[in-house]
Amino acid sequence: MMSMSRWALDTVAERYITFVHSARSPRDIIYRKELEAMAANHSNFHLGLTMTRQTTGDPWWGFQGRLNEVLLPAICPDYKDRVIYVCGPDSFMKGVKKLVEELGFPMENYNQESFGSPKKKRPPSSQEKNDNSSVVAPNNNITKNNHVATPKPVTAPSNDTSYPVVFAESGKEVLCNEQMSLLDLAEEEMIEVESSCRSGGCGSCKVKKLEVDIRYEGDPDGLDESDAEEGYILACIAHPQGKVIIDA
Repeated sequence: MMSMSRWALDTVAERYITFVHSARSPRDIIYRKELEAMAANHSNFHLGLTMTRQTTGDPWWGFQGRLNEVLLPAICPDYKDRVIYVCGPDSFMKGVKKLVEELGFPMENYNQESFGSPKKKRPPSSQEKNDNSSVVAPNNNITKNNHVATPKPVTAPSNDTSYPVVFAESGKEVLCNEQMSLLDLAEEEMIEVESSCRSGGCGSCKVKKLEVDIRYEGDPDGLDESDAEEGYILACIAHPQGKVIIDA
């Protein structure tokens, strides 16, 4: 969405853009300064921001709540005459698509694009590895009648390690393989953690740590200094290295 908007404004394209961004809180608005500058410097660029959560110490006086049949027309009254482009987490895109369909939007003018890497599969357990990683031992059991004894399988050693992960808000404690991210574990356990890029870049999946021993698989670019100081981590690239307790 940002690249399309930049191109349209940089080429002085005769298009009127309404950029709608739904975030959890003001601190979660991606490209906030650039978006506000676009709106201030271009009369054909309208910015509609809505926050889905109330946060203490971070006041917001604009639109509030998830995009719905009241909020969408309030931000963009002529949306039915526009072409809609949507990008974000799957749950967000499904919600927007369902909303505009129910509002009678001409769906031939609706476009959506997901981004980020696909979810990783859960690493196999030790038992699963043992069931599928046997090797045959050298056969030294030749009998006098040249009958070959059945070789005994030798189990390959397992190197996987699991650690307890506690989802404090949900009241769940489960073991997590160190090769699995906290986001993948949360989704497998049906615990809601917002996500989008799944690579540490957007910050959608940040959760507050209560006790944590993790390693990051990649750079946590989606966290700013204040997030880190307040104890937030990115679940999509966080892998347990010891006991983990997070507020989710």
